Amino acid sequence: MNSIANVRMFAPEHWGQLERFARFYRGTFDFRDQEKKAVSGAMNHFNKAVILRTLAAKLKPNLEIDLQQLEEKGYTPAENSAELSAVIEVIFTELYSSLGTARGK
Repeated sequence: MNSIANVRMFAPEHWGQLERFARFYRGTFDFRDQEKKAVSGAMNHFNKAVILRTLAAKLKPNLEIDLQQLEEKGYTPAENSAELSAVIEVIFTELYSSLGTARGK
């Protein structure tokens, strides 16, 4: 019989405020199902924004390529700048979605 292993990590000291609330509100609040989904959705959007922020930091050094093209050729297609700006825009979209989900909109 094959089974999928589950690993659970309990490390509140590594959690942000939203994750702490999502894991511990049950002792204080009695949420309906829709409100529970809102808390979960807000946390998921926020976590996605954090992941995208890490990706943006990885893309940032590529801006040097655009600058190098500009210096050498006098122009640049700015592909790396476009990629970074797209990721940054989605970060803000995810943060906005996190708030919208928490409000139930």
